[in-house]
Amino acid sequence: MRNKPKLNAFSASAIKLSFIKKVSGAESCLAHLEKNGFVSIVTSPHAKRRKNVVLHEADYTQYKKLAVGFGNEGIGISPLALQRSQFCA
Repeated sequence: MRNKPKLNAFSASAIKLSFIKKVSGAESCLAHLEKNGFVSIVTSPHAKRRKNVVLHEADYTQYKKLAVGFGNEGIGISPLALQRSQFCA
């Protein structure tokens, strides 16, 4: 039996600030975020003609509620998530 990895102090604190909500799909996820006042950003190397920022250079501290969607390397983020995001990193 393998030992469970121990959380360092930073990871343990991050868990307190995170929440997980299971949803049935992208539409219900985006609707939940919008209803609850989240600013949505997505990451995708494929997005063109969007307000783009460099992920590690942007200032995210101005947002009280921030949701980040990550696209995969092959096809990026879903068109629906991209369309309903405020900007792309």
